Amino acid sequence: MEKFHIDKKYVFLMIMLFIGVLLSILFINIFNRLFAIPTWQYIREIVEIFF
Repeated sequence: MEKFHIDKKYVFLMIMLFIGVLLSILFINIFNRLFAIPTWQYIREIVEIFF
């Protein structure tokens, strides 16, 4: 039986996807904390108008 071979391109792609998901979760957490601060209420209201 041959050894199971995974192309390096696929490994790189999977790592990039994983890092992308982690970064998006991190940024969502940071923005939620910033919007929780009272001084950001004004900016939050402006953002909510556009969305």
